[in-house]
Amino acid sequence: MLTQMIHAAFGGDQGILPRLGTRRRKKIWELPRRWHCPLVGTCLPVAEMRKIAARVGIDERAMSDYVLHTVFVGSCDSRTEIAELVQKFFEKRHAAVAQREKDKAIADLQRRLADAEQRSGLLGRRELELAEARRQARDYATLHSRAEAMGRRIETLEERNAANARRAAQLETDLTDARDELAAAESALEIALGIDSGCAGVAGAGGCGRTCPAEAALTGRCVLCVGGRTGLVAGYRRLVEFQGGRFLHHDGGQEESPHRIDGIVSSADAVICQSGCVSHAAYQRIKDACKKLGKPCVFVQSPGVGSFARGLSLLADAGAADGAAQKGVSRLAN
Repeated sequence: MLTQMIHAAFGGDQGILPRLGTRRRKKIWELPRRWHCPLVGTCLPVAEMRKIAARVGIDERAMSDYVLHTVFVGSCDSRTEIAELVQKFFEKRHAAVAQREKDKAIADLQRRLADAEQRSGLLGRRELELAEARRQARDYATLHSRAEAMGRRIETLEERNAANARRAAQLETDLTDARDELAAAESALEIALGIDSGCAGVAGAGGCGRTCPAEAALTGRCVLCVGGRTGLVAGYRRLVEFQGGRFLHHDGGQEESPHRIDGIVSSADAVICQSGCVSHAAYQRIKDACKKLGKPCVFVQSPGVGSFARGLSLLADAGAADGAAQKGVSRLAN
């Protein structure tokens, strides 16, 4: 590429300036022999030949012009005295022409030099343009690489957004289904507890004017819940207090000490044990404590609010059947 630009600036091999000092005008004895006759016959007058002959000691008076021409042509084959005098005559006679040619050559040389300088400046500008083009190419390659990486990143984000949108739609569907299930569970819970939809609360609170069985069984009684899920404890409490009872809770040995079970069981009137959420030792301790203290106890497997509500219903049924004087353990399965 750089070589092509140099050739374009200086015009190739033909445009390169001639080397000074390598060319000079040849002397007559350095020219080919076939040129001596026309040069002497054309450029050297006969009168000048006779003067040169007289200077070198040749008696030219008895010679004809042809014979004298032949002598001079033969003397120009080498560097003789005659050849040097002929050369000096030629240089003196044609000095003006030589000077004009020299001036013309110098002018042509100056023109070529100015043209070369102009082309050299053009070459410098082209080199700068080439460097700028290469820099822009590198910048473009960098930007192109970044754009490709950004495109791949955008595709990944779009895929994630699509997956999140599908997940959000699924969660919305699940939430709707959960709300429907919650409403159905609340309705089933009300039916299981024997609560009329027209009741305003516990007996004597200005509701329907009648006493619900669950209210009669739990009013004034303390219910102990052992185990269960931490997030559902508030729901357990609400069910017990809604039916007029008092609520106690023990986590079944997860964080609280199992040794507190005996004391807390003695403070309760009935016990609901979430058997799936307590340790084996806590399970056995509750069973023994309820048997020893004669506390009614219901063991449930599921920690849900619905299971807890069914356990309360079983306690209410047992309380209605046995009354306040019930003794011993009442173990009921969910």
